[in-house]
Amino acid sequence: VHGGDNAVTAAAPDRRRSEDARASDADIALLQAIHARKTGALLCVSARAGGLLVGASDADLDCLTTFGTRFGLAFQIADDIKDETAPTSVTGKREGGDRLSGKLTYPALFGVADSLALLREEFDAAVAALSSLSRDASLIVQVAGDAVAPALLSAGT
Repeated sequence: VHGGDNAVTAAAPDRRRSEDARASDADIALLQAIHARKTGALLCVSARAGGLLVGASDADLDCLTTFGTRFGLAFQIADDIKDETAPTSVTGKREGGDRLSGKLTYPALFGVADSLALLREEFDAAVAALSSLSRDASLIVQVAGDAVAPALLSAGT
């Protein structure tokens, strides 16, 4: 997969950290690398595979690669937020379970409010990547929005 390094630096390490979080730059870099290689890579490959299956041009594949990478990070941030804020009845997992088990997450490093801002930044960048796509991307944008909406709702926004 090529063109996917921008998500690793997109969630800027200089963003204000939450008062509770004691995040080092190394923790932030590790979290970004984990998410880029995890959900970011999975969704990047998925977006590219769809493009390859329909014979997309190189320019469209670049758009889809950037979308998949940025949306992958947005999705993972949303998942971290949802785990922190949504009740067990919504997630099927213990509310705050990642925090309680000591997992490295965006809310743990940045707090929920800054994580929401990062989610919006990554989601907006993912959608913007589709603006040059030669085909209508409205369905992709709708599905992507639906995928992150539960995190926004559970955090009260």
